[in-house]
Amino acid sequence: MKYKQTDEELKSHLREQIQFLLRSAKVYDEGFISEAKRMATVIRTLVHDTSNSISLLKQLSKKNILFYDTALEGAGSNMALIMMKVGKDPGYIAPLDDGAPPRYIKGKVPFSNWWGKTVFKDKDGNIMTRRHLILDVCNKDGGAHIDPKLNKLYASITRFNSLGWKFFEKGKEKASKPALASIRQICHEVLKSLKDEFLEYFKNSMNDVFSRKMIDNLKKNENNGISNYKNQNYLKAEQKFKKELDENPDNINSLNNLGLSYIKQKKYKQAENIFNKILKINPKNHNVYNHLGVIFSYGDELEKAEEYYKKAIKIQPNQIGAHINLAILYETKNKKVLAKRYYKKALKIDPTNSDAWYNFSVFYRNKKNKVKEEKCLTSSIKFNNKNISAWNNLSHIYLRQKKYPLAEMCFKNVLELDPKKINTWNNLANIYRKQNNNRELEKCFRKILEINSKNVKILINLGNLYNKQKRFQEAINYYLEFIKGNPSSDVILNELGITYGKLGNLEEAESYFKKTIGINPQNTDTLNNLGKINILKKKYSQTEIYLRKVLEINPKNVEANNQLKRIKKFLKHNNYDNIYKKF
Repeated sequence: MKYKQTDEELKSHLREQIQFLLRSAKVYDEGFISEAKRMATVIRTLVHDTSNSISLLKQLSKKNILFYDTALEGAGSNMALIMMKVGKDPGYIAPLDDGAPPRYIKGKVPFSNWWGKTVFKDKDGNIMTRRHLILDVCNKDGGAHIDPKLNKLYASITRFNSLGWKFFEKGKEKASKPALASIRQICHEVLKSLKDEFLEYFKNSMNDVFSRKMIDNLKKNENNGISNYKNQNYLKAEQKFKKELDENPDNINSLNNLGLSYIKQKKYKQAENIFNKILKINPKNHNVYNHLGVIFSYGDELEKAEEYYKKAIKIQPNQIGAHINLAILYETKNKKVLAKRYYKKALKIDPTNSDAWYNFSVFYRNKKNKVKEEKCLTSSIKFNNKNISAWNNLSHIYLRQKKYPLAEMCFKNVLELDPKKINTWNNLANIYRKQNNNRELEKCFRKILEINSKNVKILINLGNLYNKQKRFQEAINYYLEFIKGNPSSDVILNELGITYGKLGNLEEAESYFKKTIGINPQNTDTLNNLGKINILKKKYSQTEIYLRKVLEINPKNVEANNQLKRIKKFLKHNNYDNIYKKF
């Protein structure tokens, strides 16, 4: 029988899908626009239903949420989701929260309206909806499958420029990708819509493109603006730094900190203006060139970002942040040789730089070189034993290698730095399960429940653990807690019946088995269990009825056949008491 995923497991899937979208959006915005195909696949998983598959939002009973609709209507509906960029690097772009006000005054619409809304209308009047676009990319053009033939309208838009617009750069026609830009905008709509419903899944969700050492550029002796910045209250930090600048408009430290606060709030233009102001005061400020490189790396101006990182290095050859950022940029552009070169240069400047080692480990992980990835991670931890990401990645290497004591040690270090990481507690629990260390396994489960008392998967795990240890009443307590939120789980209702049976409470056992059959009449395990219960209650005719039902469903069911043979044998010799003495 198939296992039915719990609500908690489905929510965990949703958290993962949101992370996939956030990361893909980031990669797209850094310049790898084909990442939109992966976005389309995640969006399909979230919202698309067929006769054979159910979308994740529908499984969570959230398909009725409203969706942000940023598509233009009327004259703008021929390419409703995107804008055209002219000048340097021309082409189609996703406006996100910019662009014409009509995109945003409409607010939200029901899913069916949103999914069926026209996003393309070619010069022949043919239309394509969000649904058509997402499924064409997923099912035929590289999202989840590549088909030898494409739908005519999709091909005409993506291959033959049926929208009619052309873009030129340096006198040469440039390929445009309106479909991928539109998917980026759809991704933006989906993320905004989900954020309104599941805000907790978006907290601390994205790492920065730039090196993790950049915050250290903020001076520790600064006032409350720094405290707000470190506490991730970037708006208040911005206000504090502006107040400092009211008193001293040319304070480079305050300007620098204000620029960094703008970056954190994705106010990239304001940040760029601030850093350019610093360069007027000090044209050779290498840190500012590095920051400007970061700003351009967030958009699709990777060439410009590269230029500014190189300027920072030219002014200060030992600018380690620029070296790391340049290595990350080259890795994004799939220039692996250059990426490796700049990581090595960064480590030559400072062999003790934990961030450089950590980023280098990611480089080797992407190359599937586990030996060098492990070496880089251990070096990162050696020089900063509070690098939680390094500990976490190293633990998974040891886990794959089945070096459980080492993986356990790494997971414990992660939890020392962040005791509320439920995934890490789960990973630690899996190690103890493999080692049959039930005492420590129980501690992990109880710790997870302290963090999230509604974690239904852990309620089941604790119930199963106590059942295994013959602590039946404790097992029942956790199964009942689970059933409060999941009353139609036939699997756990059946477990409750079994556990009550082991306690000798036949009436409760039979009651829960009957509840199970009420939900799933084809559950042969439960029908067999009802047979056993009725044997113990000496209701042999009722037992035979249940066992016959099992054989109607599955004539080869071994347990039902054996039970019937057993009953006939003992009844033949009038030996009623020896059929079953206990459940």
